[in-house]
Amino acid sequence: MKNFYKYCKIDQYLYSLIINHELKLSNPKIFNDPFDSNPRLKITEDKELAKNLFELLMKYINWQKKEIENLQSFHELHLKFHAIIGFFKSNMNFNLYTIESENHDYKLIELYTFYNYPGIYDTLWNLDFIEIQNKMFQDYIFLMIDINNYRLSCGSNTPECPVMWGHYADNHRGVCLEFKLFDDKGKNTFNFSKEDIIQVSEINYTNEPIDILNMPLEEVGKLDVRLLSTKSEKWKYEKEIRLIGKEKEFLKFNRDSLVNIIFGCKSTKKDRWTIAFLLRNSGYKSQYLLAKMPPDKYDMKIDQLIFNDVAGGGFHWEDLNYKK
Repeated sequence: MKNFYKYCKIDQYLYSLIINHELKLSNPKIFNDPFDSNPRLKITEDKELAKNLFELLMKYINWQKKEIENLQSFHELHLKFHAIIGFFKSNMNFNLYTIESENHDYKLIELYTFYNYPGIYDTLWNLDFIEIQNKMFQDYIFLMIDINNYRLSCGSNTPECPVMWGHYADNHRGVCLEFKLFDDKGKNTFNFSKEDIIQVSEINYTNEPIDILNMPLEEVGKLDVRLLSTKSEKWKYEKEIRLIGKEKEFLKFNRDSLVNIIFGCKSTKKDRWTIAFLLRNSGYKSQYLLAKMPPDKYDMKIDQLIFNDVAGGGFHWEDLNYKK
């Protein structure tokens, strides 16, 4: 796998990243792609085939029966959801049945009620076989992804994409951090444990829905990393790599793994000097590079940063304890 390139603005987040030598891991639900960690499902008209997923979800929910029934306000909410489901079932209007909540306990009680409601699958399939599959898939995403508190750090395998510089590095005024994740023998140089990062994954770009309904059931319960690593081909230009973790909001890294700092072509000498000063005084040995606009192509060219690209305007290499 190529190195991990992290595009950043020059702001408080970057200063904190350098000083504390840690990357922030974010909830995928806040990302700018609404389909992120929520890819599309291949729809079927085969009622019995789709019912396999319904029964799998029901089994998964009922495995947690004791824990769910011990949740606060279980009995009150269970009766409430039972009445709501019964209303839409009797009024034959499944399209209105949506219950969204960021409260995991609230959602678990709703799912427990729904998947144990007598005859609900057959009734709703006859009402709208597409909508029942959509609901099941959203419930599956909740149980596989949302409730497990996955957190991600997103980067790229290239520092040369001008669109990435424009979107994530303050219109080329920011930086791109180059991390070496593994050495030539495959040893982890980033210094993360299996508890910190469960997977380093390159994104699979596709426009094909996931055919979850035709997968063996034992595979359906192991799709978490695949769901977190699947995006539309419209994002292919990002050449994205993800560090996938759980629970932790910040991930400490070895300072030596930050091998290069690449400054954007519109970055200022003052910002370059500030970052170089901060890195030098925080124990890093990173090299300094500069993204430039070559005359013959639309990708950026990465060159060494020379003395005059940092010094000037009152800033001097001597202040960084470097030889000229």
